[in-house]
Amino acid sequence: MVLEDATVTWMERVPLPIGLCDGGVPRRPDALGDLIGDLLVERGFAGAGVAAVLAPAAAQVRLVHWAGKALPADPELLLLRHQRSLRLGAPWYDLDLHRLDFSGDSPTSLVVSVRSALLESWIEVFSLAALRLDRIEASQICLSRALRSLLRDAAGAPGLIFLLEQERWGARLLVLEAGLPVFERPLGLAQDPARLQAELERCRDFLRQTRPQQSAPPLLLLHGGAVADEPQAAALAAALGWPCERLDLFARGWLLKAAAAAQDPLGGGALLALWGLAMAEVPA
Repeated sequence: MVLEDATVTWMERVPLPIGLCDGGVPRRPDALGDLIGDLLVERGFAGAGVAAVLAPAAAQVRLVHWAGKALPADPELLLLRHQRSLRLGAPWYDLDLHRLDFSGDSPTSLVVSVRSALLESWIEVFSLAALRLDRIEASQICLSRALRSLLRDAAGAPGLIFLLEQERWGARLLVLEAGLPVFERPLGLAQDPARLQAELERCRDFLRQTRPQQSAPPLLLLHGGAVADEPQAAALAAALGWPCERLDLFARGWLLKAAAAAQDPLGGGALLALWGLAMAEVPA
């Protein structure tokens, strides 16, 4: 996706040949770099600077509340000592801390954990593509940022938000509380309405065990390249008894589509993470 302010001037979804990338991990950096580089040369973007979103499975995100009134002197070292309980992986993971300004008694950080080798692979891919990789972020961070507009426009502070991504290969759930990711789970090929309803209710019941104050039904937001149409979304909302909205960025006016991109069939529901990535460059 190419953006000029809030206008999409070009977008395209390119199916990757089997074996090039798996779960956000480049398996053949040389072939993947050649494919991306050739594509952007053909589209007139040779040598462009790139900001990229990691696949959800490629990063782990944890919300950490620190003891005391201030961050510890070496928070990364402390996190690595507690990596088993946080399930952050081995010490050869890169950690990125996002300091959050809360009014509570303890400082809070959003911790993103990504394998160092994975980051190095993507740097290699874009180098082989003769492109400049300016920034790469976890999908969870991008999606949380993308919902800021929705939270600002909400009449009241929403409780739990169930952000359901639907793609042809399956579904994935990211749960946010106060705009921050607190739980995620792949739902596999949970496209069957009854199975999807059961999975969502199971996740809600699990979260209520630790959040007894959350008695109101979650707000269900649907996005992705295979997001349900209006009748399907309405049927799912009726079965769950939850408020439900489809997130199409073009329909909501969050993004505009230039004439050059108007013929592309990719809908605004598939662009939420990319839009959240671009919002990092937009003043709050």
